Amino acid sequence: MITVGTYLQVSDNSGAKIVQCIKILHPFKKQRAIIGDTIIVSLKQARMGRNTQNVLKAIVVETKKATKYRKDGSYLQFDRNAVVLINNGLPIGTRILGCVTHELRKKRYLKIVSMAPYVI
Repeated sequence: MITVGTYLQVSDNSGAKIVQCIKILHPFKKQRAIIGDTIIVSLKQARMGRNTQNVLKAIVVETKKATKYRKDGSYLQFDRNAVVLINNGLPIGTRILGCVTHELRKKRYLKIVSMAPYVI
């Protein structure tokens, strides 16, 4: 689960490496973000040529904490907390590094699902 202040890795080729969660955008005022939620992040570390003073939106694609239980009783747990940076609902990068979950398809993030090499 992602809370305010959590450091996350970026899972696309937008030029950012590490971001920090500033705010969780929820209609029900939850305090934690799970896979598929939109958050506001601050860019903390980037590759050469990228400004590190940006505030962006991101979608959570991987979490260490297993929170999504599926209908068959299984759940997913990853080794890292990762996000994909977005702008106006579309990803900033042109490739997704790593896998994404099937829950992103249900939340209508089809562009991210189609760019990912693996869908679990």
